[in-house]
Amino acid sequence: MSQYGFLAVPLKSTHDVDLVKPLTTYIDSVYNTTDDNRAEVTEAVQELNKLRSKACCQPLDKHQSALDIVTRYYDQLVAIENKIIISATQNPVVFKWKDAFDKGSLFFSKASLSISDGSFERAAVLFNCGALMSHIAASQPLLTDEEMKTAAKLFQQSAGMLLPSLHLVI
Repeated sequence: MSQYGFLAVPLKSTHDVDLVKPLTTYIDSVYNTTDDNRAEVTEAVQELNKLRSKACCQPLDKHQSALDIVTRYYDQLVAIENKIIISATQNPVVFKWKDAFDKGSLFFSKASLSISDGSFERAAVLFNCGALMSHIAASQPLLTDEEMKTAAKLFQQSAGMLLPSLHLVI
């Protein structure tokens, strides 16, 4: 909760996933990469893996710079979704995300869901974009009219990001 009493949406949490081996294997088999291209493909997939680690697995500051990292990863997921299919049958990469609203209990951990589907990963990252934006909005100072307008705009953008994540079909 912020100093002004605004509520922010909690972020989902996840663990590191090795994207390098399954994605490079998939790309090699589907696109018949040559030895020259294989190094480029491996490097690009390693960069995607590092970006996922920064955006999803490390603690994020509640600032615009952290939001830029998460949105960059989301943009990469959208860019590759039709080129590199991630599903249980074609290219299994298991993404495990914990529920943002379940706090767990003394004997049980937070509820989590593991699905091998790229759209599940995309929906979770989009949710975190909206949640992080709500944290940034809640931490805005509200001393002037401009600061209030900025906070209101950020909350509206947060809601705009959270709404599609509710409707994404997995």
